[in-house]
Amino acid sequence: MSEPPVDWLARLPRAPLMKPLISVQLEPTTRCNFTCASCARRDYVSDGRDLDLPLETFEELLRQRPTLREIKLQGFGEPLLYRHLEELLSRGGARGIRFTTYSNGTALTKDRIELVLRRFEFFFVSVDSLKEERFDELRRGPGLACVLQGMERLARRRRALDSPTKLSINFVASHRNADEIKDLGALALSLGFDAVQIVEAENWNLPGQDGFRATSSFVREARMKSAVIASEVKALRERHAGKPLGIFHIDARPRRDTCLWPFYFCHISAEGFVTPCCLRGNPRVINFGNILERPLDEIWGGGQYREFRERLLSGAPDPLCDTCPD
Repeated sequence: MSEPPVDWLARLPRAPLMKPLISVQLEPTTRCNFTCASCARRDYVSDGRDLDLPLETFEELLRQRPTLREIKLQGFGEPLLYRHLEELLSRGGARGIRFTTYSNGTALTKDRIELVLRRFEFFFVSVDSLKEERFDELRRGPGLACVLQGMERLARRRRALDSPTKLSINFVASHRNADEIKDLGALALSLGFDAVQIVEAENWNLPGQDGFRATSSFVREARMKSAVIASEVKALRERHAGKPLGIFHIDARPRRDTCLWPFYFCHISAEGFVTPCCLRGNPRVINFGNILERPLDEIWGGGQYREFRERLLSGAPDPLCDTCPD
């Protein structure tokens, strides 16, 4: 999914009922080979159930929304581990759908690289540290060397194919790694990537969930570095001004009064549940229905969704959004 320019987003109205959906975030799998400090996956799949999106659910989505043109394949798992990825992308591509995803970069095998460069419009690789020991603390899994090797293979193959797929580093910034922001531009340029996206750490849990307290503690410490992060991003932009590199910053300001997700986008889980947010996407905490049981348009325009939007517009308390992104 291409990210709309900020000035265009700012002109979109927020209203109790907005149609049609601009795009959908679809969870292909909950399986992952990493355990990351700022991720709530361990709480979502604490019962040990790893889920893959059935292709039938994808077909049902396309049947219900034949005009859909943009899908972000994202959820609580690593998208490249999805068993049916090639078939899903092929079916979606035949419908003219553009795909975006975020990956941890460790499953960039030869076959997966070819698939990425054929089917994705934007492809983000998450790298939260360039120091091996710190990387292992923040993203426990196969390791930094594996990620960098995958990124190098991906960029090299893109050059060989002259693929139009845009490649970006995604960096979750916190008190643990803010000092490394200055090095991201050089890494991206050395690899031949197009952009760097710095996202301040977010809390994917809500008060009352098992993992909220631990994640909240991490996020509170991260917020103490927000000014430093902003300064580092500014310096990074100045250092690389005039170079072919996009540098984007998703900061930690409260989003309730400006977020457009409830009005234009939705998240659909691997089980078919519709949730109003990419950040708070655990359907066991909140969902407005399942596309296998009710049509997406009926869910999107239904009473629960309308009441949720009206709370946001009126300023009434809402437990899902009041603390976002903390």
